[in-house]
Amino acid sequence: MSGNDGAEDKQFLNNIFNDMLNKTNTKPNIFIHVGNQEKHYFNHVQPLIGAFEKKEIQYTLDLGDYSEHKDVVKFYPDLLKNKVRETFNYPMLSIEEMIKRSEEKNQYSVKIKSDSSQNEFACYLYKDREKVKEMKYSKKRKYRFSIEGSGKYHLKIFAKNSASKVYSKTQPAVFF
Repeated sequence: MSGNDGAEDKQFLNNIFNDMLNKTNTKPNIFIHVGNQEKHYFNHVQPLIGAFEKKEIQYTLDLGDYSEHKDVVKFYPDLLKNKVRETFNYPMLSIEEMIKRSEEKNQYSVKIKSDSSQNEFACYLYKDREKVKEMKYSKKRKYRFSIEGSGKYHLKIFAKNSASKVYSKTQPAVFF
């Protein structure tokens, strides 16, 4: 971030928050994620939290169950997506169950999980990158498509909340 890793560069980075805290009148809500046993937590985050508390700055501390900073890559991407979703009021969408084939016939089924019973969902079935079936928005959380002909199929699922914010997920392709 500072262009190098010398002592002067480290001091520059260490002073960024202190300078910001001393020069600002705003009180943002800050979210910090760090491993509960990693050295950054003890050497940097704990002193920073002390400064936040002196200035009465709101913060949320999220401690992951890991000790090596390199492990943040396992936790942070999903954490960041969820924080952005929450901050901007987008619906949560996850695939609870997906069946690519049933024994009696070729079917593509999906069960959707979301954060509100008020959310609506739409589902599109694609065959070889062309939309072949579309389920319009409804509160229905299970979809089943009959597969007609061989090809590369995938689903795109949309969730829309009461604020009309839409989030979508595309499932990996399946060959029939």
